[in-house]
Amino acid sequence: MKRIVLLVFVCVFAAAVWNSITRAELNEATPLPPSEALISLQPASPAAIKSEDVAVEGCLTCHKNIEPMHKFNSRGDVYETLKDGKDAQDLSCTACHGGNPAATTAKDAHVQPRFPKEWGCKKGECSSRNPERTNTLLAKESRDFVRFINPGDFESSARRAARAMRKRQSEALEA
Repeated sequence: MKRIVLLVFVCVFAAAVWNSITRAELNEATPLPPSEALISLQPASPAAIKSEDVAVEGCLTCHKNIEPMHKFNSRGDVYETLKDGKDAQDLSCTACHGGNPAATTAKDAHVQPRFPKEWGCKKGECSSRNPERTNTLLAKESRDFVRFINPGDFESSARRAARAMRKRQSEALEA
């Protein structure tokens, strides 16, 4: 009986260790930046075009008739559809999801994963179908990609808020 309990314990322990190690291989085309492990004082994508710079985001070219994320605002207005690409809170798609609002193709607009094979991307094209059990894979992805597929991710949101706060503080010190 003791041997069976010990065997079960060893099997559970081995499964836990095996599960914690991802089988994903790092895509050489998108190496991990050295600053990825640290929270940067700069925005996640400093070279990215901001949504304010684009009249209407390119997202609406493919994602037609998408309903607004927020239908109500503080003035009592009700938005049944997006107006000029924004919802009732004046937020655009990229305000939450990130990505490139000025892009004309899905590949250029969408944040690409660091592990495309594991996300089911074929020949450089990724679908919106996510694999099962993505927790370990998401832990190794860039913050921009996690934000893109799940803007409500609390860890990613907290990091964005902390970066924004530190940026405002540093700008106040410089002024």
